[in-house]
Amino acid sequence: MIARSTVPAEDPLSHDEKALGARLRAFRQQRGLSLKQLSERSDLSVGMLSQIERGVATPSLRALGRLRDVYGVPLARFFDEEAAAAAPASDDVVQRAGGCRRVEFPEERMAKELVSPASARTLEMMVIVMDAGGGSGPEAYAHEGEECGHVLEGAIDLWVGDRTWRLGEGDSFQFASHTPHRFHNPGPGRARVLWTVTPPFYGRKI
Repeated sequence: MIARSTVPAEDPLSHDEKALGARLRAFRQQRGLSLKQLSERSDLSVGMLSQIERGVATPSLRALGRLRDVYGVPLARFFDEEAAAAAPASDDVVQRAGGCRRVEFPEERMAKELVSPASARTLEMMVIVMDAGGGSGPEAYAHEGEECGHVLEGAIDLWVGDRTWRLGEGDSFQFASHTPHRFHNPGPGRARVLWTVTPPFYGRKI
């Protein structure tokens, strides 16, 4: 599955990208939300949401994060559950090597490898892979819950509130997610971080 910026694509979207839009539309309809109501809760425009759901554009990392906050589900739930079920020897407790779902964010020069089983609800574990210069973007963001991580490879700069750290291989962190935060790979090489978050509950406006 690919997640790109919320700009209409010049080339036709793939089947998987269109399926992502259909799944996001189903999430909204199952909860009885109009596009206007979802826009108010997510701070995403009605036009952007409509383009995503119609398969005209695919959501950015920030847009997916805001939709996850509204729906109160792990990011993995937005992607093809049938494909996840077909992954090698996955079940509701164990996620086998080679069975994780990988979500690409080319605009942010990063990817998320969703290593929790598809059954994950209150904890979401992933490996975030960043090319040099990649990261969450220049603007800090916040949401309910808590998160922690462990740097597996390379280095990252982490901003939490008004404090900044450079973390290297073997360093760890943990903070309350309601504190504005962002992260970035200063380079020169790739960075990999095992990152765990507690997704917020459905219905809370962030």
